[in-house]
Amino acid sequence: MKNNKIAITGSEGLVGGSIVNIFEKKNIKVIKIDKSLGLDISQKKTIDFLNKKKPKVIIHCASHPGGLSNINPVEDVQTNCFGSINIIKWCKDFNAKLIFTSSSAVYGNQPSRKIKENSLLKPGTIYAVNKIAIENWIKILSKIKKFPWSILRLFSTYGAGHKPNTYQGIVNVMLTQIIRSRKIIVKGSLSRERDLIYCKDVSRAIADVLYSKKSLYKTINIGTATRVTINEIIKNIIEVLGYSKNNYDIIVKKDTQGDPMYSIADISLAKKLINFKPKFSLKAGLIDTIKNYNI
Repeated sequence: MKNNKIAITGSEGLVGGSIVNIFEKKNIKVIKIDKSLGLDISQKKTIDFLNKKKPKVIIHCASHPGGLSNINPVEDVQTNCFGSINIIKWCKDFNAKLIFTSSSAVYGNQPSRKIKENSLLKPGTIYAVNKIAIENWIKILSKIKKFPWSILRLFSTYGAGHKPNTYQGIVNVMLTQIIRSRKIIVKGSLSRERDLIYCKDVSRAIADVLYSKKSLYKTINIGTATRVTINEIIKNIIEVLGYSKNNYDIIVKKDTQGDPMYSIADISLAKKLINFKPKFSLKAGLIDTIKNYNI
């Protein structure tokens, strides 16, 4: 694939930035699209930019944070719906390949711990509803005029690309609090289970999907298939930082609407289609995250 033909929306974010780094190491130039660069996917300016650059592939990572979607639903719809439909339509009109980073949030609360792609979707947030809508728009528009696409449902992704805050990414939320305060506020049970996947494993999976014919027109879970409790996440972060857990007060509050008890990926399909196998353990991922974290 020729240079300058791969566009990445959300190029300055956690996942988009990680993909940029992978391609740069391979000397593959990318077209960066990000609100921080003056390119908002919901605005005509960005479509004009795409018309000029004419990428052959768009890796669509730009998104309003899920943790804010129920608080700012209009802004979430503006970016995740209006912005995404612009990207999808452009891919349809110019026959560009689209790789869309959806989310495990679409599954909501499931009866089984490990979740397959064909599980009944039970969105509990505006963010999740919007992700489902985008997935459906991709499929509908590709029937009107066929263009290549793959949908990746990312499970809880973490890494240094998240800015310190208390609303985006469970690892980032806990890490931010542990660094800034002696109190750790947890919204929901400490026994909740998550599938944490490091951003470098996610970006490697996306790169493999980019060049895989088997993954075309497929919806694929990207996770580790390994469960870790919220309590274990906190314990691991404190250990990697070299701090003492005895110095912290963990305050458990009412859970957040739409936050499931279990969210663990069945990655059988990813293994089959792209031979996917995560390389980073939680400890290794946390060490790399903290080493590069903007404290």
